[in-house]
Parts: sequence; C-alpha cells; structure tokens
Amino acid sequence: MTKPFFSTKNLCSDHFGLLLQKCMKAKTLQPGRQVHAMLVTTGTEINTVSLNSKLVGVYASCGDVRSARLVLAKTGNPNVFALNWMISASAFHGFCEEAVGMSRERLVPDLVTWNAMISGFAQSHRAVEAMKLFQDMLVAGIRPNHVTVTGLLPVCGLMGSIRRGKEIQCLIYRMGFDANVFVASALIDMYSKCGSVKDAKNVFDQIPAKNVASWNAMIGCYGKHSMVDSSIQLFERMQEEGIWANQVTLISVLSACSHGGLVEKGELGGGLTLKVPDFIFSDSLGSQKNGRKERKILKRREIEIIA
Repeated sequence: MTKPFFSTKNLCSDHFGLLLQKCMKAKTLQPGRQVHAMLVTTGTEINTVSLNSKLVGVYASCGDVRSARLVLAKTGNPNVFALNWMISASAFHGFCEEAVGMSRERLVPDLVTWNAMISGFAQSHRAVEAMKLFQDMLVAGIRPNHVTVTGLLPVCGLMGSIRRGKEIQCLIYRMGFDANVFVASALIDMYSKCGSVKDAKNVFDQIPAKNVASWNAMIGCYGKHSMVDSSIQLFERMQEEGIWANQVTLISVLSACSHGGLVEKGELGGGLTLKVPDFIFSDSLGSQKNGRKERKILKRREIEIIA
C-alpha cells in the first residue's frame, strides 16, 4: 500500500482545498488521488462545489478524464472553473464532441475554453471543425490571443491551405503576435507543411530573437523538402551563433540527410560538429541497428558528437 505523503491530522476542508490546488498546479495524479481518498476516509465534507471543482481540476490537469467526469457528475451545480477544466481535458484527449456539447449546454465559453476546443480538434486532425470553432469564437465576440493562433496554424497545415495560413498570418500581424517566437515557429511549420519554403524562410528571417525552436522549425522545413545542403548550412550557422542543438535539432538534421539519401550512401560532408550530448544522439536514432549504421557513417565523415 502506498504510504500517504502527508498526515491528515487536524486538516479541515480548507487545508484539503490547498493541497488539491498544489496537486493541480504540479499535475501530480497519485498525490491527488491520495487527497481524494483521505477526504472520503476522514469523513471530510466533499459535497461542496469548491472541493469538487478542485478535484475535477486535479484529475483533468493530469489527463484522467474518466475520474474527472465521475467527480463532475456528483457535483450538483459545478462552477465555471470545473467546467472549463473538464472541457479542456475532454478536448485535449480527443473527446471533442463531448467538450463542445458541454460548453454549449452548461456555460458561455471563455477564451480558455475556445482555445482548448480548437486545439483538441486540431490534435485530433479534424481541421474543418477546428476552423469552424474559430469562426464561431469570432462571432461570439471573443478576441483571440497568441495561444489561439498557435493552435490554428497546424490546422492550416493539415488542410494544406496556404490561403488560410496567410489569413491567420495577417491576423497575427494585426494583433502584434509576430514578435512571439513560438508563434513565428508555428508559422514556419505551417508553411513547410503547405509546401512553401519561400514563405517559411521569410518568416524565419524576420524573427528578431531566434530560439532553438525557430531554428529547428526552419532546419526541419529544409529537410522535409529534401534541401539537404540548406538544412546543414543553417544548422552550422545556428551553431556559429551560439545556439546549442537539442534532440529535435539532431532528428531534423538526420532526417534531412535521410530524405536526401546521404545517410544511406555515406555522402555527408566532413567536418560537421553536432554539439549535443551523446545520450541525445543515441535517443534520436530509431533502433540499435540503425544507430550503429548511422554512427559508423558519421564517424567516417568526421561528424563529431560532443558528450
């Protein structure tokens, strides 16, 4: 039996509420379940909207949609906090219709709710429904934020619609989100998926303070379109500017080489240095067999892995 991580002695409902808030913030499911169990075993009143809402928040934030749903069903009149958590978790984990139905039946959706539903449909590869939700959001008078557009850009990529993507980009510029490096990186990825390397490069060049995510997005774009030389040159430029590669970078570079047939043929140019820990290199390769093969080729071509 798992030992409780705290003592219930002298704890009242307010204390339990604070503990649930901490579990929710840290997204720790097991301690949250322990608090729930102790609420029951100690006889502490849990049929309150406040405590039940926090319990919904704990389970929803940890991805346990079933438990969150059960607690919500026992709450006579759940507050907006609990409903938003339930809608967000349902959408994020693929229960899209349930999320939309709940939002329409039980509350007036706010920005957080709309963003969760849009992202949920996007992650479920249901692009048309995600775009329709965005239109409904605008009709409802809700002003989008950077989270909204970051969730919408993959939708444009799924649809392969540059026109939609450019419409979202215009919205991004109008609302001043273009300075957000994560929004810009999502734009690069969208244009890459839509087949426009030129538009992706234009976005990349306009980012004032590039981070590893933006470099990775552009390196990945070149790789996706078999522009191996451009991918490796950009990677080298990234390192020259002092940006350390991460696992995503390495995967992007190896993928670019693979798309161009260079890894299989052993034709990678010499002198390329990957400034990443060796364990990241190992984790980036698909299997031990492929790892041995690619490591042998990289060593032969003087590509150095710095541990």
